Amino acid sequence: MAETLEDLVKDQEPVDLRRVEKSLDAFDELEDDLEAALSALVWHRCTSGPNGMIGALLDPECSGRNSVMVDHLEVVGAHEAASAFKELREEFPSFDEQNRGSLIDWIDAKPEIARKANELEDGLQDVEPVIIDFLRSRSDQLVEVPAVSGRFGFLSRWFG
Repeated sequence: MAETLEDLVKDQEPVDLRRVEKSLDAFDELEDDLEAALSALVWHRCTSGPNGMIGALLDPECSGRNSVMVDHLEVVGAHEAASAFKELREEFPSFDEQNRGSLIDWIDAKPEIARKANELEDGLQDVEPVIIDFLRSRSDQLVEVPAVSGRFGFLSRWFG
């Protein structure tokens, strides 16, 4: 069992990105580049679901990072993802002003948002290997970050 994030990233294949994200999120004193990695991991999780890139707009954790997301994706080397997300945000800038309760209705009323997001997604390569390479290149910083338990969710406290 990995004790630090460096052990988790270095020794395990495939890397448990959700566990890496939780470990980074639980650590209070992240350096700027590790904060960028955390944002990239959040973006990857939000966009990997059934909503695709629209998930980055809908998920509260991801949308809370929208102001820095493009820069953070660039830092980790996910240039295509950064460019696509920037283009989506520029295409539909007013979604930032929508309140959380009506955002889904707003996106639903504007089918061109989903079309544009799907169009941008089609050209993207998976950012997972980019994030893993970025983290592995910073293994000296990961030594300080303890790895959290691998169990998450509602039943985790009973089983883990």
